[in-house]
Amino acid sequence: MPIKHFGSTTYALPDPNDTIVLKNLLHIPHINKNLVSVSQFSKGNNVYFEFYPDVCYMKNQETK
Repeated sequence: MPIKHFGSTTYALPDPNDTIVLKNLLHIPHINKNLVSVSQFSKGNNVYFEFYPDVCYMKNQETK
């Protein structure tokens, strides 16, 4: 499957001092699911995830 575009973007969080960075984004038109590498996302944004049966939390590694 060919990659049509690639890049990065930022997403603002409710706290105006915080943003999330999404790097190495690939646009592959024939894939109809959004995929994310939790490991790469965590490393790139200094966060960790807590997964539970009904909810997932993303937490800042410094402030918890």
